[in-house]
Amino acid sequence: MLAKDQTPNLFDKIAKNYDRLNHIFSLGLDLAWRRAAAQHLPRQAGLTILDVATGTGDQLVALERRAAKPCKLMGLDPSPGMLGLCSRKMIRLGINGMVQLQSGKAESLPLETQSVDVITTSFGIRNFPNPQAALREFHRVLKPGGRVIVLELSLPAQPWLRIPYLFYFRRVLPWLGGLISGERGAYSYLNQSVERFPQGREFCAWLENSGFINVNSRLLTLGIASLYVGGKPAA
Repeated sequence: MLAKDQTPNLFDKIAKNYDRLNHIFSLGLDLAWRRAAAQHLPRQAGLTILDVATGTGDQLVALERRAAKPCKLMGLDPSPGMLGLCSRKMIRLGINGMVQLQSGKAESLPLETQSVDVITTSFGIRNFPNPQAALREFHRVLKPGGRVIVLELSLPAQPWLRIPYLFYFRRVLPWLGGLISGERGAYSYLNQSVERFPQGREFCAWLENSGFINVNSRLLTLGIASLYVGGKPAA
């Protein structure tokens, strides 16, 4: 959930506190949101599923629990520190045998064209250097009929919630995140990245402009997070 700056070194520094702070700041809702994203997996066995900006692997865990078996899970992230923690988490949960981790960036996926059935990314796309290029890359590697699932933070529209939420986002969260992690910059960046990133119909248009069809969005927890799903044409 926390900001994923373009510099992997920053995430190496905050990696050890990343999960704990995500759960604290979201009151545990981040895990429920990830499960909601995983519910959009097609209910068929044999899928190849790629999670981009996988971080410490919480989305991979939700996907593994939901996916019909057998399946192939891949996690990609540019931060060695995050991937190291992710690997240890997969081993601890006993699912490392079905998960392949690799270093890489969303705008240049190290995968062949039309090689993946489903691509997910959670709380990361707003921090990609070029999100629209990443969406086009997602479209490239998806098989015809494949699916993209994007989970991202957003801002609630209701004034009664939006005003106190922005105060928490701009003032409380950066201070507390910096206090616990010692990296205030990562958490000061969070509200800026969310406030300037397109959401709702505007982000759906990004997906459509990248070639996806049947695009829809869903607000989670009164709009604090948003879930987007689109498909690649079968033809």
